[in-house]
Amino acid sequence: MEFGEGTLECLKREFLEELNLEVYITKHLYTTDFFVPSAFSETEQIVSIYYLVEALNKEDLENLESLEPETQKLEWIPSHKISQELFNLPIDRHLVQLFFEQKHKQ
Repeated sequence: MEFGEGTLECLKREFLEELNLEVYITKHLYTTDFFVPSAFSETEQIVSIYYLVEALNKEDLENLESLEPETQKLEWIPSHKISQELFNLPIDRHLVQLFFEQKHKQ
């Protein structure tokens, strides 16, 4: 986040900067509620905030597949194929578990 920016503004800006994609934030999913140490610094901790988003222009999603990977990989995975094993970070694995628990309650 940049100084003076809220989480929603930051998320929208990052989607635009990284993927050239305008998004609508539909729902807050989860904010970390337990201690997660940084893998890069012993004196810092991580707070993760997860939202569901939708592309404002669905056609823009097709253009994402042609992006050249630099340091990260963009991959669209259908929700029925998502599993905890696909993620490296413990907090991401925790969110996958919570996501499917909530989905089964609906």
